[in-house]
Amino acid sequence: EQTRTDLVVKVSLDGIEEEHDKIRQRSNAYARAMETYKALCKLRNSFHRLEVGFNTVYSSLNEKKIPELYDHLSSLDPKPDCLAQLLVRYLPRGGEAMKDVDLEAYKAWTDHYDRDMWEGRFEHDLEVKMATILLHRYLRRALKTKEPVIHCLAGISGAFIDNEGNVGACEHHAPYGNLRTNGYDFKKIWFSETA
Repeated sequence: EQTRTDLVVKVSLDGIEEEHDKIRQRSNAYARAMETYKALCKLRNSFHRLEVGFNTVYSSLNEKKIPELYDHLSSLDPKPDCLAQLLVRYLPRGGEAMKDVDLEAYKAWTDHYDRDMWEGRFEHDLEVKMATILLHRYLRRALKTKEPVIHCLAGISGAFIDNEGNVGACEHHAPYGNLRTNGYDFKKIWFSETA
């Protein structure tokens, strides 16, 4: 019996044009992200189990512009399959001040985001919708109480591949290996002794 496996690739984008470059501290990062997105969308036409979307890290650096970014990404042609929002966590590269988000603004935004997702503006998988809504509720509670409410699922719910080809469970942990130096063989890295 063959199990259904989808590959979901999300391009990280935290702002529009120079705003993204500033947050990521890299010139032309926005342009390269959009080139990657367009190339992935072309692949999606041939590989029907491939979903392509965006991942945005919600932080104090972009929280006032998240709705504008969301509208921008939602209006792209070709349309993204998914728009993921992650709350900044752990040790952000931009410094601890990135974690100083306005709790009321985050709650209002995630309520809006969850409603659009539930109504089918993006994301069609019922399990993903339910998990995302629960995650947002847990994160809001964690922000309010300053206590973690869920355990880390890094490496269980997905993998992380950075712009240099490093593969790991999460961007905050040491990578297991590099795609370029391993012949672009993801399985070789993911099922290695290091992993």
